[in-house]
Parts: sequence; structure tokens; C-alpha cells
Amino acid sequence: MRNGMTFEAWKELAENLGNRAKALSCSIVAQARVVAREAGLDPSICFLHAHNAIVSREYGHPWPEVDYKLARKVLHLEKKSFEPGRLAEAVVSRTWKRVV
Repeated sequence: MRNGMTFEAWKELAENLGNRAKALSCSIVAQARVVAREAGLDPSICFLHAHNAIVSREYGHPWPEVDYKLARKVLHLEKKSFEPGRLAEAVVSRTWKRVV
């Protein structure tokens, strides 16, 4: 082996990072479901429901039972939930270049 890593080591790293990213994403989604419930939205479809509530409000039909500040937070958490996977993929792709 030159200055790289073995395929087995890379594969283990990729699996480990993938599992960690998935766990973190699940944690963020769980947090979004809690916030959705607090916002007056259905936590089982939290991202869709938050999106629909915000669009409805923008078109002049606000949902009276919805806290829109929290609905926006739900959509922020949706975007945030993809970051762990993107970061893991970037690290795995970058380390692939070191596989000998």
C-alpha cells in the first residue's frame, strides 16, 4: 500500500459514515415531527403539511390553527435533514481517491 487506504478500510469508513448520517437525519426528522405537532400540523406528513400551510397562507387562505413561525422551522429542518448524507457522501467520495 502506498499512501492510500485499502478497499476494505474505505468500505468500512463508508458504511460507518452512512450509518451515522442516517441516524442524524432520523433525529432531525423526529425533531421536525415534534415541532410540527406544536405548530398544529400533522406530524406524520410534517414536511408536506408545513409546505401546504405556508402556500395556502401566501395565497390568502391562512390556516387559523397553524403557528407559521413553527411551520417555517419544520421546513428548515427538512432542508437540514439532508445535510448529514451529503457530508458523508462528500467524505466517502474524497477518500475514494486514496484507495489503492
